[in-house]
Amino acid sequence: IAIILLFTVFFIYITYVRKDEVSYVENFKTNYFGVVYTNGIYTLKAKKMIENAQDGTYTATDVQFINGDTVLKSKSAIKQVSDDVNLTGDVTGENPKNGWLIKSQELNYFKELNRVNSNQPVEAYNSIKKLFVSGDYFESTTSFDEILLDRNVNTINDNFELIGEKAFYKQEILWQN
Repeated sequence: IAIILLFTVFFIYITYVRKDEVSYVENFKTNYFGVVYTNGIYTLKAKKMIENAQDGTYTATDVQFINGDTVLKSKSAIKQVSDDVNLTGDVTGENPKNGWLIKSQELNYFKELNRVNSNQPVEAYNSIKKLFVSGDYFESTTSFDEILLDRNVNTINDNFELIGEKAFYKQEILWQN
């Protein structure tokens, strides 16, 4: 009888009294390696991509973003549900067709506008025109055919050096004030 009583007390304790210290945590992240994502407008290549199922974003490392003739490279990127991409960490952008090379710590791509911008300082060099421009704000088409620089803008080529607050480059035309 003592053994039955002991098992009954133990069963009641286990079932109704004891607090479970084990909790279940659902993992909403999935890792992918050697990823190539294409949406018809651009291709995103990454060494590693982590999907966050809760908000639909993807975080990527060692990234190549390809849009037409332009290739953007960065250490990391976040692809939003809207297909906008935020590139960060030693970002370089190059379009060999028109000669532009862009460098920054951040570049944001907006799919609906097919444009990029950065609130971080940007340096841009055109190897064809031998033109160097830099500024604290950068906005451009993804092909770098139109470039707007704002705040602390420097423009340098073989013939002149200009310092101002804004510069606009459109294929052949450079305007600065």
